[in-house]
Amino acid sequence: VSDGHHNPSFTCILICPRSGELFLSGYLLDGSEFDEKNGLLWYKSKDKSQFAASARALDCFHFRNANNNEEAFCGNVPYSADQSTVTLQSLRDVHGVPRRILDSVSLKQDRARRVSL
Repeated sequence: VSDGHHNPSFTCILICPRSGELFLSGYLLDGSEFDEKNGLLWYKSKDKSQFAASARALDCFHFRNANNNEEAFCGNVPYSADQSTVTLQSLRDVHGVPRRILDSVSLKQDRARRVSL
């Protein structure tokens, strides 16, 4: 995505390889700049957006295992797996993610679920 001045921005959807759970880029606590559009966080670099999604997943996994979030990477509140609201439908309906991206996410999510069985 571009901001109209040819400055690209990036967001990321991390797919857990074991469960197929989806994690969006989170609010990094390192002071990184981002823009929020349609509930998605857009960073100035692809690497930063990927780190932000990974960090959000790590925060949630740590919270689930230790039931605390003392060493968080993101400012987002961590959640348990049954509290996750990120679905393919919410990505389409709430966040406006294009169908071609959703199709790719769906394939990878299905593959992750098959591997975990």
